[in-house]
Amino acid sequence: MGKSEKCVVYDGIQVAILGLKLGGYPPQIPMEKVEASYDPATQTLQIRHAMKQAADPADLTVTIWPEKSGLRIRCECPQRITDLALGQADQKAPRVYYGHGYCIEEPGTFQVGYGGHALSTSHVGFDFERGLSVLTACDNPPDYLEVNPEAKTYTLHTHMNATLTIVPGEINAFDCAFKYRDIDARQASPGFVNKAGRFVFDIWGGRYADHAEIVKNMIAYGLTDSMLTLHDWQRWGYDYRLPDVYPPTPVLGTMEDMRKIGEICAKEGIPWGLHDNYIDFYPDAEEYSYDHICFTEAGQPVRAWYNEGRKAQSYRWRPDHIRPFVKRNLKLIKENLKPTHYFIDVFTSIDMFDFYDRTGAFHSLLETRKYWGETFRWIQDYLGGAVTTSEAGDDQLVGYLDGADCQFLRLTTGSEPFCFRVPCRNWQRVPWYDAVLHDKFSLHGAGYSNRYQGDRSRAEHGIESDDYLSTEILTGHSLMIDREVFAEGLGGRGAVRKYWLAQDFVRRIATDRMAGIEFPDNNIHRQIITWDSGAKVYVNRGESDWPVAGKILPEYGYYAINGEIRTSIEKIQGLIVEQSSGPGRFYVNGRDFGPGAALAIRPTAKGLEYLGGRKFKLLVDWEVSQSLAKDAAIFLHFKNNQSERSDKIAFQADQNPQPGTRAWQGTIHTGTDRVIEIPESMGPGEYEIVIGLYEPATGYRYLLDGGQDSERSNHLGQIVAEGQGGQITSVRLIAAPPQRNIASRWNEKQTPVDFGPVVTCGAFRCEIEPDNLTITPLPELGSFSIALRLDQISGKNVRQAKAVTAIGPDQNTIRTVEFTREGTMLKFQTQKGEFAYRISL
Repeated sequence: MGKSEKCVVYDGIQVAILGLKLGGYPPQIPMEKVEASYDPATQTLQIRHAMKQAADPADLTVTIWPEKSGLRIRCECPQRITDLALGQADQKAPRVYYGHGYCIEEPGTFQVGYGGHALSTSHVGFDFERGLSVLTACDNPPDYLEVNPEAKTYTLHTHMNATLTIVPGEINAFDCAFKYRDIDARQASPGFVNKAGRFVFDIWGGRYADHAEIVKNMIAYGLTDSMLTLHDWQRWGYDYRLPDVYPPTPVLGTMEDMRKIGEICAKEGIPWGLHDNYIDFYPDAEEYSYDHICFTEAGQPVRAWYNEGRKAQSYRWRPDHIRPFVKRNLKLIKENLKPTHYFIDVFTSIDMFDFYDRTGAFHSLLETRKYWGETFRWIQDYLGGAVTTSEAGDDQLVGYLDGADCQFLRLTTGSEPFCFRVPCRNWQRVPWYDAVLHDKFSLHGAGYSNRYQGDRSRAEHGIESDDYLSTEILTGHSLMIDREVFAEGLGGRGAVRKYWLAQDFVRRIATDRMAGIEFPDNNIHRQIITWDSGAKVYVNRGESDWPVAGKILPEYGYYAINGEIRTSIEKIQGLIVEQSSGPGRFYVNGRDFGPGAALAIRPTAKGLEYLGGRKFKLLVDWEVSQSLAKDAAIFLHFKNNQSERSDKIAFQADQNPQPGTRAWQGTIHTGTDRVIEIPESMGPGEYEIVIGLYEPATGYRYLLDGGQDSERSNHLGQIVAEGQGGQITSVRLIAAPPQRNIASRWNEKQTPVDFGPVVTCGAFRCEIEPDNLTITPLPELGSFSIALRLDQISGKNVRQAKAVTAIGPDQNTIRTVEFTREGTMLKFQTQKGEFAYRISL
């Protein structure tokens, strides 16, 4: 492929028929004859391989032709092709691209299987060392991507009769991706436009009445360009006794409560819908039969999800048998609940699979794709054009399905939860999936918060974090938020903040196409994305600040512009702040509050006193800049893989500290009066220490500073219990290294920030009308000052300001607010609990 000075040579293609490799030495299937013919009119080369077999001889036919900027290779055989891939290349590829957007530099050997969480794309890319880039793709669902630098193997594997596509490029793999986009004949589904760009409330758990109230409150803050997915509602509880999902479980409320959600959403044109599942069939469900279950080639039923809480094993549905059950459930759901959106779990998460039925007949993965896809199309039509989505978003149901949540997991060389182990020198998230499919399939978010975080803290890496949001902006995905934002008692502040900051930009590019992707100075952690519409995005995912386009972007900072629409997370006055603007309104956030409900409390292990035998004291210091409103308890857990508990807690030393946490300030010492004893059931070894604060009455864990994991635990390090057999002769501490202070991303000193039109440390949206301004703070913020330059905002002189009034969500006046005029500025102070302020001009 490519020109003579920039070219890559592949050693043919690899083919296996019924598990036996074609060609090679010694050949598992020898060739009897090879014939080739070329049609110059169509530039098509056809090669027929006559296979010499003892029984059932057959031909493998390979057809090769150019198409636009690419080369197509079609492989067909009357006997089943069980493996199809490109042969090894003649050089290494220092960069590999795949999935939702992994750019890997100097990879080691790895394989990654197809599915929404990993290899979510049927196209992959390589930047080869002699300067040529290559995209390869397959029309059938891939089986896996194989990368082996020592063998110079960089290829997708698939099976059955299939077409491979090869697209070369001289800039980078994204150059190839844009060319491939014009070759890929898939079209968006009919519901794509209605789904694309919508802000997604992805809700797990909670009562129906609470969900209705959440939607009502979010509408008051203007979050109407949105969509709601409810995951927990099923008759027997989540993922149990499927497919018997209807009616909704009364444990979470009444049917009328759920209908209320639909009524509120319908008034604002917000699609809302339910989570369903047709991959897991439970034997205690009505109409269960092995006739509906997939079998292995050996005749064993294929196990699916194991519901540990119920001790219930499900089995995998036959894709060709789900439709009658879908129709049964949707008839009941449509008549009684009238959803305008429907989510089916797993279908774009796991690989497309071959299966055998109960009689032993073989069914290929192409049947799986067909029946799943056609089911989505039936659901959309039956529900009158409802938005359809699934999980994790692999690309094989493009054209059938409108979109999916994106599960953009982290790569690691270790074994952290929700991470993929890929050996490499360096890697970064890039918009690989969306470079090809953004205008055909709508992904939202970057993953369920705990999956995106891995074992890292929600505050620094979760769904409300700058890390997460910069990934959404980088890829152009619809924004997503979860239920925990509303469980914090902050009025959904995290949802409103994301919407006001970035929704206008996301809406503008919802169906746009990417036009270019650059790595300035060849640094994959700094990216510039341009769009066909003229939109431009700068994203810094490197650790050092990046001065660009008149902005200073910190790590996870970005600046995106599309005409009058602008949004950014940037540094001003040395502080990380955020702002956005568009026709008739703007939003600023001086960040004088922490992420979510994070408290400025940080625990560290300061020492250990060994008391002999199995006893010791662990001394913990708590740096407290913000006390709690109520007394909390300390949980202190010691984890070891030998523990029989699923959470691996070997023993614990929880306590109610004295003085209580309401009185904490400065540095607090705990542990001096607490003797901890390792139980007899546990022996010598290393024990991971995790600590935190919780509310004894509810078990609610507080979000603290200091790098918490997804369980809201701070890691203090390890204790090492030494000894032999069951005897312990010493215990010592290995303290964890200091965590990076995430508070540096927030304006703890409440320094006023000069944004130009306004100076504030607070956060609000300003809506501009000819005779008034409406200032709406983020929900549940404390009091803060606002100084407005009216001449910059509305062209009015500050002397023209007549009054400032506090108003409620119904726009009725609550009180008259005192204000001052200082030079060109109008100044006033907000109060907690007040919804908005109207400035009459």
